[in-house]
Amino acid sequence: MRASVFLIAVILAAPVRGEEVVLFPRDLAHFPRLVNTDALHAEALPEPPEGATAPERAASWGRIHLGDQAHLFCFSGLDGTEPRLRVDRDGDGDLVDEEPVPGRHVAGHMPGMGHLGFELKGLPGRFSFGKNSVAVTCRLRLTPPDVLRCYTVFAPRAAPFDLAYGPCWLPGTEPALYNFDAGIVLDDLILGAGRVKIDGPPRFENGRPVMAYRMQEGGLTAVRAPGDLMLVSAVKAGYARGPFVPRTVSVAEGGRVRLPEGRWRMTLDVRRREGGLRHRCVVLGREVAVKAEATIGPVEPLSLEIRLKETGEGPEAWVLLKDAAGNYDVRLFSGAERTGLPTLVVKDGTGNVVERRALRWAGPHPRRERFALPPDPAGGSYVFEAVPGKTAFRTEPASKAWTPGAEEEGR
Repeated sequence: MRASVFLIAVILAAPVRGEEVVLFPRDLAHFPRLVNTDALHAEALPEPPEGATAPERAASWGRIHLGDQAHLFCFSGLDGTEPRLRVDRDGDGDLVDEEPVPGRHVAGHMPGMGHLGFELKGLPGRFSFGKNSVAVTCRLRLTPPDVLRCYTVFAPRAAPFDLAYGPCWLPGTEPALYNFDAGIVLDDLILGAGRVKIDGPPRFENGRPVMAYRMQEGGLTAVRAPGDLMLVSAVKAGYARGPFVPRTVSVAEGGRVRLPEGRWRMTLDVRRREGGLRHRCVVLGREVAVKAEATIGPVEPLSLEIRLKETGEGPEAWVLLKDAAGNYDVRLFSGAERTGLPTLVVKDGTGNVVERRALRWAGPHPRRERFALPPDPAGGSYVFEAVPGKTAFRTEPASKAWTPGAEEEGR
């Protein structure tokens, strides 16, 4: 099997129960998990090793362990005055001549969960497995005093079709399935009627790790899905949102999606081609009870909803995009570009257009807009019309009347 053959291509191309794929070092855009194993970790030192030298302001010391190689480091300026990290890359114990790495504040997944991080590139490591060893140049993030995150993993070189899912392995950890686009470790990957299962740790062939996979059938229930639904990413209902929640991806087949029975919160990924482009409609937060004869329900038609609020200086208007089930977190793409942005048209009571405004995105929805409108419109009121933007997905417009001085609406 060629090294470029990837998990899903292997499974869909052949009915063999077990297949293998060769893994290569790869830097990810997102680190897959915190690292704290015997093979890969950082440790804080109570004092500098004998003979080590560093700048006068060095405040704390430690070592980064990358398999059989260890790198001494020291922090300075952690009191807020130009935080710096120095790593002994040449192993001579002298950190004075090492290039300082500046620290930066890294936002967390929740408010107040940010941290100080130092990004390291090109740090060499070597990992031994019995008679085998593999040299890897690692990209890392170190947070004081000794929290290490690793962006470098072993993974296949290519992804088939439009699916960016496959094996991800860090030495000293259990191999996992990974969403390379979103930076999320998967607990389950379901293709058609079966689950993808990793058969233990990798073996080595010609100095490269080789991972084995198989399909496991049973324990899944099929639910009806829209015809062009590509896949769902699902978590059990009741779990809080976040990157470390157990997550399952199920690829649709024959108008069906298969999952274990229970209530799931799903992200639907509907895809179609039109005008030479791949178009996507991603719906977040659809809750579905998976059981016999259940259905996910249609995504289209999408629709716009206008909300208005009196500010004392004119109305503030915003437009929400929702799917056929009333879910408000809907995102549209054409190729890699966000699309479907509506235009807001304001008319007076006689039908004359008094303002037309192209909206801009602010998160999942268009940005709120304030309109300085005369308080005495012709016809006694205004009508706000939301015109759908260009998209491959059927979207219905919306309109709403507003009278100056009206009560606040929406939230």
